[in-house]
Amino acid sequence: MAYVHKLFNDNFLEYASYVIKERAIPHLDDGLKPVQRRILHSLIEMDDGKFHKVTVRVKRPRVTVFARTGYWAFKRGENTASATPASVAISPEVQNAFDKLADSLRPDAGEPSEGPRRVIMPRAGSAAAAPLLAAPTIGLARGRVVGDPVTRREFRRTDTVVVRAETTRDPVVSGRLLDKRGQALTELPTTLAGATSELRLPLGSLGPGDYVIELIARAGDETAHQFLAFRLVR
Repeated sequence: MAYVHKLFNDNFLEYASYVIKERAIPHLDDGLKPVQRRILHSLIEMDDGKFHKVTVRVKRPRVTVFARTGYWAFKRGENTASATPASVAISPEVQNAFDKLADSLRPDAGEPSEGPRRVIMPRAGSAAAAPLLAAPTIGLARGRVVGDPVTRREFRRTDTVVVRAETTRDPVVSGRLLDKRGQALTELPTTLAGATSELRLPLGSLGPGDYVIELIARAGDETAHQFLAFRLVR
């Protein structure tokens, strides 16, 4: 027993240092632990382009582990190709939608602001035609009840947003969800009740980030677009 006690005292510090240094602390160069680095190295070496199954086992009884079934390995030469995506130019309409989003998230966004005053004299006989698709508003749905339009466009994943826009000349309205670069993510169904187009979007399946809802109205040869950006938090 004394021998075991001495062996424990002599080797515990060395073993603890090994565990902390070689297993628990990420390296300063890449932020990876040794076991993570070994996994990445194995993935790089498996450059056969085939699907490799992954099996996760745990010793604790009555524990269910949900994990991916496997992964597709790189083909030889693909892992050395540059993975830097080409820069995508953001359209002015999408950028303007994000500018309005930034304005809505300001601390004083709810306070009324008075801009510079201008006097515009009406022109005789020049009535402006109503737009095919008006600027949309966004609100929150509580069951079947839709609240008033909100000014601050920041929502949570438990929310369901409702986007409404007035239309003229009975157009066909469709919707799309765009990412922060203006790239289409998915089509969004819309409904038309009278002259009001409505789009409902539950946010539970989206990750945190900034998004844009695009409304497209078509009537004959005329097409109109409206963009509305919002932010999703946890």
